[in-house]
Amino acid sequence: MIRSYSLSFKMIVLILFQLRSCVCLSSAPSLNEDIRISFRASKDHYLYGEPIDVIVEIDNNTTNRLFFGASTLRSAFTFTAQTGANVKRLEPSPVLKGFSRAVIVAPRRGHEDVLVLNQYLMFREPGSYVISVASLQPVPFWVGQVRADTVSYVSVEDAFSVELTAASEDQLQAIGERIAADLHDDEDEVRALAVQKLSVMQGPTAVRALSTALEDPAPEVRYEAAHALGNIGSREAVKALVAALESSNADTKRRALHEIRKLRVKSALPVVLRLLDNDSADVRLSALDTIRVIGDETCRGAVERAMRDDDEMVRQLAEEVYQSLTSP
Repeated sequence: MIRSYSLSFKMIVLILFQLRSCVCLSSAPSLNEDIRISFRASKDHYLYGEPIDVIVEIDNNTTNRLFFGASTLRSAFTFTAQTGANVKRLEPSPVLKGFSRAVIVAPRRGHEDVLVLNQYLMFREPGSYVISVASLQPVPFWVGQVRADTVSYVSVEDAFSVELTAASEDQLQAIGERIAADLHDDEDEVRALAVQKLSVMQGPTAVRALSTALEDPAPEVRYEAAHALGNIGSREAVKALVAALESSNADTKRRALHEIRKLRVKSALPVVLRLLDNDSADVRLSALDTIRVIGDETCRGAVERAMRDDDEMVRQLAEEVYQSLTSP
């Protein structure tokens, strides 16, 4: 009961502080207003169609070490362009669930990370834009040691401006090639950010680079690459996803199958059916899920054989899929 009362009190304090147009904390008075999360574009001018880097800064002006979990920050903010109908708000990728890793901010120090604004807002034309950003809900962090019992919250309100100027195809292709070069970097985080940037460019250069990223050693990079190709959805992107079904990497196959299901690519059925004989039970399960979505009566024989699979979960799912294929 004591713990429950303490948390409720914190939430009450938080609501009171949110009435103020500043960054504020629902924590002890000694921390009040000493932590700030702010946003700024990495440069003033961008070409229209170029990925827009937004720098997220955490400033810790306290004498305490702060810990932000990896699932804390990116999904916690909403961006709004104060220019009306020329901008469409997008649903960001599911993989944007926080900083690329858990963040520990030392006393009197700061931390920076990068968001790609084009994954949150679609700009329909060049121009000057003022972007406001606010926290969807209070952003939690831990004070002191990692995952300590002392939890506090910070609320965010900020704004920044960016200007987009018209660009030629050659200019955008050159930008895409520079970003694609980062896919060869040794750091997983650099490659993951490159994939996020390529996902908003969508041209042939981006699709080719994202196809390569499907074989990246880091699972988060593979996930984001498959998701990006699924969102692009062009003929070239679909071809890349179908080709990925032949990968030697089971995770790459599963990521590609997920996007093929989402796009309902019936032309992929012959390859999907072959995956019912794959060595990985996870791949066989994902293939069955895909057949349930895009399959037809021609799949019955293969699914019936899967009902005799060595793996119990595969057999159970095969029975369900077979019923869905045979029911009117």
